[in-house]
Amino acid sequence: MYTLMQKSGWGPCLAAVLFLFCFLLGLPSSALSQQGKIKTFDVPGAIYSFAQVINDEGVIAGYYTDAASVHGFVRDEDGVVTSFDPPGSTQTYPKSMNEDGAISGSYYDANNAVHGFVRSQRGKITTFDAQGAVNGTFPVSINEEGTIVGFYYDARFYVQAFVRYQGGTVRTINIPRAVFGGSAQGVNGEGKIAGQFDDGSGGQHGFVRDSHGTFDTFDVTSNDVVYVVGINDTGEIAGFYYPPNWYHGYVRDAQGVVTTFDAPGSDATLPTSINKGGAIAGYYFDPGFGAVHGFVRDAQGSINTFDAPDATVTATFPFSINREGTITGYYFTSTGGVHSFVRQR
Repeated sequence: MYTLMQKSGWGPCLAAVLFLFCFLLGLPSSALSQQGKIKTFDVPGAIYSFAQVINDEGVIAGYYTDAASVHGFVRDEDGVVTSFDPPGSTQTYPKSMNEDGAISGSYYDANNAVHGFVRSQRGKITTFDAQGAVNGTFPVSINEEGTIVGFYYDARFYVQAFVRYQGGTVRTINIPRAVFGGSAQGVNGEGKIAGQFDDGSGGQHGFVRDSHGTFDTFDVTSNDVVYVVGINDTGEIAGFYYPPNWYHGYVRDAQGVVTTFDAPGSDATLPTSINKGGAIAGYYFDPGFGAVHGFVRDAQGSINTFDAPDATVTATFPFSINREGTITGYYFTSTGGVHSFVRQR
């Protein structure tokens, strides 16, 4: 079993749907409350903008749509936005960024084939494909050393995990017990890789692979489907799982101890990012799957919830939290807008 991210990659208006079962130029606004200071922003000329990741320097990357296509953007700590696309791209989807400002993600070419890319802090873009990729290469995470992990589709349309080293070598990650493949979802500064895999019998489990190639697999409960969203430098892994009922969050420490959690009053809790200190950001659904709100869970387990400061907001989607606890993501409004935000504590 795989998330919609794995089945479809990235596409216009897809990012919100990805985590559900797994896009106005204007003046920024801000709001100060117990939930933190939130500033909203848009990419100049954009119709919709989707912030995806923030690094420890406060640089934000994501993608936006205009009248023609989907493009990548990077927003520096002063709020200056730069747009970019790999050569030949018709749609660009940045996904991850390291502390040096290198950005990885995927793009579609004119033939609708999907390839991976890495953009250096100075703007040089290198494209690549995983060996064995027939139906798309999807980078998910890049660490401080420039190692990239993600997944690709092989000729059977199975999802396979890959790692790309800084020199450009790309290798498939052969996960023990995986029958229908798996996905690498995070790589930390120590080179540890975390993700999930399918055992062929309907079960999906988490895995962590150290820099020497040794694997450890894990579950949250005895009968669940496990998703991984990231691993930090201390080896803590965050993600979500089900059943019982819908989705619940978890954090697994470096010793393998798993703690589960839910946002208060949540019908479904979906973490999206974990920072170096163990704080986790994500979103949750109201009972009856009504409005969607953001949350942040600190390393001690205390959870604060928040929404973007817009009277017409209907859904707030945090997607990345940095070392300082600053969060970025995007939100939907009842008038059809999609805008990005950055939240400081």
